[in-house]
Amino acid sequence: MKKNWREGFFTGVLLLCMLCASCSREEKAPVSFVTKWEVEPSFKYEVCNFAGIMTGREFYTRYYPELYAEWKKRLTPAAGLALKTMNGIIGPDTPPGPRLCLLLAAWAGDRSRALPPDSLSAILRSLDERRAVPRWSLNLAQDNAFDAKQWQAIKPHFRIFLEFLQKENFETYWRAQLLPATNRQAPYLRQELQAFDVIGDLERFLVDCNLPDTIYVHVTRLTQPHALRLPGQHYVTDMTYPIHVTVKSAYHELAHPYAGRVVDSLLAEPFKRLERDSFLQLTVARIDQKTGYKNVKTFFQEEVTMAAEMWVAERRRMLSQITHTSGADPALAARRYLTGQDEGIHVLAAVIFSYLVEGLKKDDDSYTEFLRMLFDSGRLAPGTIEERYNKFMNLQ
Repeated sequence: MKKNWREGFFTGVLLLCMLCASCSREEKAPVSFVTKWEVEPSFKYEVCNFAGIMTGREFYTRYYPELYAEWKKRLTPAAGLALKTMNGIIGPDTPPGPRLCLLLAAWAGDRSRALPPDSLSAILRSLDERRAVPRWSLNLAQDNAFDAKQWQAIKPHFRIFLEFLQKENFETYWRAQLLPATNRQAPYLRQELQAFDVIGDLERFLVDCNLPDTIYVHVTRLTQPHALRLPGQHYVTDMTYPIHVTVKSAYHELAHPYAGRVVDSLLAEPFKRLERDSFLQLTVARIDQKTGYKNVKTFFQEEVTMAAEMWVAERRRMLSQITHTSGADPALAARRYLTGQDEGIHVLAAVIFSYLVEGLKKDDDSYTEFLRMLFDSGRLAPGTIEERYNKFMNLQ
């Protein structure tokens, strides 16, 4: 009798354990992997970034001093004047290489496919496109991604520069000097990227955002120090970047449109009120023009994006890797990362991240709902930012 009682007791315990394990498996069902990666070199975007380098801005020439010196000797007066004019049209607040990439992304080049796609002839053919505004630009108006008047003003000068490159056999130079290294690196980059579910990670964090599942990575040799999101989830990165930098940049660029909608539309009124915060006003006032922040709204978009990017990236321990921290303390990794970014201007991103670390965003809350809660609770009210920032950064 005693033996049967013990057998029954242990059988019951075993069944209970099996039931609990089953429930646990149901609650923690594996998350499906979403992202598909397509990786290839791009001559078109290489040419755009090369034009940016050849404008002579110190911001770029310090990354490519030998390349700039070599091709500056070849510049004709007409090509030099064309670059100077394009640089002036684009303006000092905007990096010229990435801007040209965005402007040229709208056109596929030679639609008849009679010309090789990776050729100056195909790019020149695209300049004959009569349609003033590409279709995708209507959907990306909030990103300020395309300016039809600017493009029309740039085109004749860009044509002069491209014709100069044709005469100087730049295609041959690119294939001999730049493409081989890119071709060697692309398969390794493609293999490494397969381990990162950027789309899935962002969708699970943002909650109310559905992104196409494919990211097209155009790997180049002349993109430093940028990474660039293009229409249709095309993305330009430099072959020299470590994998965690490329992935973290992808988080950032793909989160930007969402952040733009939050700041410009969904939470426009509370962000407008936040402009009265004196600490943020002082921060925006001291921002170097080279960062590209034209106004407070642009700054807010960047901060909302950066907080999301840091949080999702650190879930994969990328900030810890960049800052050489253990990975056990996301706040420490974020502090070290922010300290080295643009002379400490990302104060609002730090504040938003600090509340993410506190666990105030639940998994089923959208990022918009989380930010709305911060406003409604007074956590993001004018006059609160400096104290919270200093506390998080251990400055007080």
